[in-house]
Amino acid sequence: TKCARSTKRALGNLRGFTSRLLLTAISGKLEHMSERVIQASEIAEYVYCRRAWWLRRTIGAEAPQVEEMTAGTAYHRAHGAAVDRANVVQQTALVLVFLAVGILVFWLIQVL
Repeated sequence: TKCARSTKRALGNLRGFTSRLLLTAISGKLEHMSERVIQASEIAEYVYCRRAWWLRRTIGAEAPQVEEMTAGTAYHRAHGAAVDRANVVQQTALVLVFLAVGILVFWLIQVL
């Protein structure tokens, strides 16, 4: 299927990326970057488009859709906060249900 081919190609690109990075590090050409941490998003960017990754790292070129990416980041941040709030509400409701059941059981024991 198309998805399987894409996944296989992406894994091949990632293997190539890591082996080139390792060879560069071993050969000593990576000395100026030895303290820099490579983020997972950079690896994903490389797997998606090697040229975009290279342009960003060498000349600092940004993607042409910077505004959309900024809006997407803000949306995901807001969505994450909403999910966090929903989780707190859900956990609070669960605690209140258990508390209510406990009070009901205690009351029934006292009455009977």
